Amino acid sequence: MSSIQKIIDTVDSSINGFMDKVPTIQKNIYNEILTLTKDLKLDSKGNIKNTIDNYRILSQLRTRLRKVIFGKEYIKASKELIKSFDTISEVQQSYFSTFATSPSTTTQEILNIIRQDSISRTALYLSEQGVDLNIISKAQSILQSNITSGGSYAEFQEAMKVYINGNQNNLGAFEKYANTIVIDSINTYSRTYSAIIVEDLGLEWFIYTGSLLETSRQWCKYMVKKKYV
Repeated sequence: MSSIQKIIDTVDSSINGFMDKVPTIQKNIYNEILTLTKDLKLDSKGNIKNTIDNYRILSQLRTRLRKVIFGKEYIKASKELIKSFDTISEVQQSYFSTFATSPSTTTQEILNIIRQDSISRTALYLSEQGVDLNIISKAQSILQSNITSGGSYAEFQEAMKVYINGNQNNLGAFEKYANTIVIDSINTYSRTYSAIIVEDLGLEWFIYTGSLLETSRQWCKYMVKKKYV
């Protein structure tokens, strides 16, 4: 296996290790919401009543969703993802050491700062605080607005289904969030690490490598086709 291929495989493995857990987590979120909201009080027309009983259900939503998301599998996958920043650093260093001298002390300090910053931000986004703010709060908002306005239970179910599971035009809530945090964080870190070393060593050519996804940006598709930059 070539060194450059090892970098690609390490990045892909780091991403897939977490993303493989996403479908199950998203399914569990939706099932928990269905289980909790089936007891909502409705009027004779099928609209959600503005009652204390329904607000009690709303108050349980955050705790219930946190419980189904932050299980052992999620915590394990998150820890492995955080460790992957170190693994990517090691693979990158190994690759460049095969044909160039070591980066300067200053550059190494910069790389260490970037690594720690990337780890801190990713850990925050994947924590209860990050998931709560970006996913659970939106689910709460959908339910609360329907209780307050006396919305149709059927329309509420459809709105929640589209938000959590997605549709042909949109990714589900957790999948979209994970794509943004996990894929972007790992790829950006690996790319930035390479760019800093290349600048320090005075290298001039890049080879753009990696596979494309359905969600790949147009820029990425162009660079894969171009290959050398």
